[in-house]
Amino acid sequence: MNKTLLLILCDFLLLNLIHFTAWDKLDKESESSRAQGGAEKAGVMGDPTRDLELAAVRIKEREEDLKNQMASVAALRNALTSTQEEMGDEIARQTRRADRAEDETEEESRTQSSP
Repeated sequence: MNKTLLLILCDFLLLNLIHFTAWDKLDKESESSRAQGGAEKAGVMGDPTRDLELAAVRIKEREEDLKNQMASVAALRNALTSTQEEMGDEIARQTRRADRAEDETEEESRTQSSP
């Protein structure tokens, strides 16, 4: 029974491998490699100087992206701070208005009850 289960499992895995392989891409890659020739491709492959140059370019790009992100974060932080200050000022103004209105209401009620 163990051999039967193993056979079924292997068959399932093999069928999935065949089904999910991108055969079109493999055919195109093999045709393009034949058309270009192997000598040029082998000379470029594994060139450490090109790898280092590519890595340096990617690092510079990432540094620039990080600087841009840091600048946008700083701008957002400044905008948030100014918005918070504006909201604090507006709350203070509204509180003063409410206090004045309350004081005026109390004075009116006193003057009306005094006669």
